[in-house]
Amino acid sequence: METSIKLNRLTFLGVSLYYKSVKIRFLLLIFIPAFLFLKPAFASPRDEIISLTLDQVESVYAKGVTFPSEELIPNQTSSDDFFSENQNRPAPLAESQGSYSSENNLPLDGKLSISAGYNGNHMRYRETEGRDVLDEDYGSLNGFYLGMGFKSDNYIQEIMAKPYFEAYFRDSDALIKYKGRYGAGHDFAFNKEHADIQRFGLKIGGYTDFTDKGEVLGYLDIGERIWKRGKNQIIDGVSDYAEKYSWTYLGLGLGVNYALFPKFTTGIDAEWMFALKSRMRADSGEGDTFGIKNVNGFELKLPLKYYFLKNLSFDFTPYLTYWSIGKSDYIIKGNFESWEPDSKTHIEGVLAGFTYTL
Repeated sequence: METSIKLNRLTFLGVSLYYKSVKIRFLLLIFIPAFLFLKPAFASPRDEIISLTLDQVESVYAKGVTFPSEELIPNQTSSDDFFSENQNRPAPLAESQGSYSSENNLPLDGKLSISAGYNGNHMRYRETEGRDVLDEDYGSLNGFYLGMGFKSDNYIQEIMAKPYFEAYFRDSDALIKYKGRYGAGHDFAFNKEHADIQRFGLKIGGYTDFTDKGEVLGYLDIGERIWKRGKNQIIDGVSDYAEKYSWTYLGLGLGVNYALFPKFTTGIDAEWMFALKSRMRADSGEGDTFGIKNVNGFELKLPLKYYFLKNLSFDFTPYLTYWSIGKSDYIIKGNFESWEPDSKTHIEGVLAGFTYTL
């Protein structure tokens, strides 16, 4: 009986040791890859430990010895120095959404973000013939903007950057002022012309870190701009009339973002745009559609962000948009000839809202 009990105890002890060994291997297989994945979140002394292979760790564990600094961890500091060093270390930009540190209560990179807010601007549009101003529209518009983006944390060697995508939509409208002329130089003006401007598109690009606090990005923008002018309203005795300017454009942009403080970032974004197809529809009588030539422009933005919660930021972005619109083709109907002259549009505005990172 005693012999049987001893054998059972030995068997149980053997199974227990085997179970612990398997459990240890399982934990090592789980946590070592996890440490490797979270490598940017720790300081350089930890990198030396992670470089050990699984066999080395198991060997040291089996011998029941500690990690000697001469053999495994060169230039090891004390635990107090190690944690002090990591607490004061600036976090790598690649660790978080918009490139800002998760250690400072900011969202992690590789996340989907949703933006929404107010779009306010002042527009001035002028049609010219040489140095003469034929007519102009000007006034303040109010509206909103929406955005959705995704920034990956996976570096792609072929583009030497991490990819990101951004879809956007802007709308603003108001009753603005109009000054123009008709017939043989007869001037007239009114302040109830309805204007509605929309822009929407998709940006596809990549970004990379240039310091622990900054990132540089580049992108291709594919978008559409629509301006509804007049909107078929009879205003102050002026005949029912409306125009719709629209064009599909491509844009090439470059930007820089930099964390001035742990939760406050600023930057600059510049984009050059050119239209692939541009037209103006005039709804007067039977209506005409003019093919507009040589439409191009640029936009300059100064994005500011303050992260007051881990996944929520307040955004304030002043912007300047300029469009140069070339003269259209002529349309001849009987003895009547019509065309759209050269024109230019200046828009100075601000986007103010919030971004939530999922």
